[in-house]
Amino acid sequence: MASKSKTKVWEKDTPDLGEYDFSFDPISFFGQFTPESLVKATDTILEGLAKFPDASLLSCGLAWDPLAASSQAST
Repeated sequence: MASKSKTKVWEKDTPDLGEYDFSFDPISFFGQFTPESLVKATDTILEGLAKFPDASLLSCGLAWDPLAASSQAST
């Protein structure tokens, strides 16, 4: 279900993406635990914050970066 929902969301034109759309996608990247996935997650969150600078959900997602990076370093 989540994968169908994710595909549907990212088929939208970027101007139509909402705050939640930008916070939903990085969750799957954080779960991959690779340096590349962390970069993708961060890029998506930063893109969302550029559109929605007051988005607390995106700011919280960005706060996961150091934690995810430290987890990757210790594995």
